[in-house]
Amino acid sequence: MNVELLLEGALYGAILLGFLFIPVLFLVLILGLAKYDMFWTVVAEGRAKAIMVNDKFEKFVMAYHGKKFKGKKEGDDWIDQWDIVGVDSDENADGYMQKLPLIGGLRWVGIWPFARVYKYHFTWTSLEQQSGKDDQTEETKLVANTTEVFEKSDILLQEDIYAVLVTDVETSEMLPVTALLQIPAKVTNPYKALFRVQHWLEQSENLIADKARAFMGGLPFANLIQRLKPNDSGGTEKFEKITNIELDNVLETINTEYGVEIPHIGIRKIDPASDEALKFKEASGALYVADQKAKADKREGEGKRDRVTEYYTAVSKIPGGKEMFLAEAIRDSKLRVITTSGSGVLPTVLTEDVSEGEKSA
Repeated sequence: MNVELLLEGALYGAILLGFLFIPVLFLVLILGLAKYDMFWTVVAEGRAKAIMVNDKFEKFVMAYHGKKFKGKKEGDDWIDQWDIVGVDSDENADGYMQKLPLIGGLRWVGIWPFARVYKYHFTWTSLEQQSGKDDQTEETKLVANTTEVFEKSDILLQEDIYAVLVTDVETSEMLPVTALLQIPAKVTNPYKALFRVQHWLEQSENLIADKARAFMGGLPFANLIQRLKPNDSGGTEKFEKITNIELDNVLETINTEYGVEIPHIGIRKIDPASDEALKFKEASGALYVADQKAKADKREGEGKRDRVTEYYTAVSKIPGGKEMFLAEAIRDSKLRVITTSGSGVLPTVLTEDVSEGEKSA
């Protein structure tokens, strides 16, 4: 056996394995650095990160399938280039990054430590369904979520539902109530959301709460409760949508100034804040049930009237049909004596046999 040939083959094999593993080892090194946002970073789907160079904004990096940044357009404001728009079928949002294998959400930050990922504080309140006391029913509770500054480096671009509790609301009768609102919000321009306003969600909630308080304050308590009527499937409450116009166009202002799209506001729940308001709520509920019953009775009465009208029209076309109709009406009535009009004579017709009653008398 030629030892030199064997060593030479082993050397070539090691070199070949080295060439195969070097890209993998390089990628592992990059991922290790990206974990600490050094040189590289990993962006989760549906999110974006702001890149700062010496604390000055440089760019955004994003991972959002089917979406891209608008880019610079002639005549547009510089900030508008960070509007998020859809991608055409023949267009690649991430360019070469999507063409390389195993890249995914890996994005280039810049030369560390000059280029860094922007980190900020973000607090929100969400709605969670939790089991009731009997473990059968479910009740909605407010749950506050706080992300510390060193953990929050990305901004959510997908729509999410946030909750805000509006207190000290006085209806038109001066009754204090508390309203639970749900806000479906989606960031459409992350630059406006992060750098045009401090804490975009908090500012949006404050503006919405003020407008919602004014809107609900102009309505009677019974009106607010009835708008939260049970749905057709029964039992559960559905939220009532408050539109942008009803909120004095504040939602349009938030979209323009903060880069956050909110299609409407939902009133999820209204609770009385006093004994008087509680009594009004109970009375309003009873009034709603009574109104629904009245509407049902009205529909039933109209149906009977239409049925009788159609039947009478049909039998009137038959010879002797009117007399037959009158005879059936007399038969089905509970009257004992019917007096009908005639030619100067008022004939009286007995509708039941009263002879047995007279005999017993």
